[in-house]
Amino acid sequence: MEVIITQGFVKEMSKLPKSIIALADAVLDNLHAAKSLQDSGVDFTKMEGQKTNEKSSRISVVDDRIG
Repeated sequence: MEVIITQGFVKEMSKLPKSIIALADAVLDNLHAAKSLQDSGVDFTKMEGQKTNEKSSRISVVDDRIG
């Protein structure tokens, strides 16, 4: 599955505690290995306000949301 990580995402991740970063890394590994978002086993929500051809999602890690 294609996962796009923006510079802004990397900047925001650097501000999080190391324990959350480790969990987020595990989630990103699951996403890379999965065939689809539904098969990845992560808690996700489609982001509102997206154009019809965009497929951006918000991923939940513990009590924090990433992406």
